[in-house]
Amino acid sequence: MSIDERRVYTGGFSGGARVASQFRFMANHPVAGIIGVGAGIGVRMKPGMLKPLDYFSIVGIEDFNYREVNKLMADFKTVGLNHRLRVYDAIHLWPPKEICMEAVEWLEVMAMKKGSRQMNAAVISEIFKKSAALAKKQEKEGKLPYVVATLESTIKLFDGLQSTKD
Repeated sequence: MSIDERRVYTGGFSGGARVASQFRFMANHPVAGIIGVGAGIGVRMKPGMLKPLDYFSIVGIEDFNYREVNKLMADFKTVGLNHRLRVYDAIHLWPPKEICMEAVEWLEVMAMKKGSRQMNAAVISEIFKKSAALAKKQEKEGKLPYVVATLESTIKLFDGLQSTKD
């Protein structure tokens, strides 16, 4: 089996998210990105230890780990780690498949930006349109804090790849 060593990712829910953050140390293998759902990182981990990977975090607004995850995102910003926080209306549960797909697509665009995946204008355009549609849906539902977060992350993600002026 052919594996692109530059594109190994981990992910998990709750305690599995914590394990996903430790995988590169346990397996002594580099990791390009993590999708952490419903929890932060391993107990003995520090945010800077995860550099240079990309981290997509998903958490429910009513999840008992919400505050921990939100603080972790602030810590990631402080240490300069590429990250995205996706909050949705839920308690401590696996998110819908659409939100999981957002995480995968975010990692795909990050891989293109970093050069570990070949640039693909059609894929970039498709993911951008989905993100813009999500913001419009959130706005229609009156979820303004979610709209702001989606638009901010969209502008940041597509900076240098596609115009975000509209």
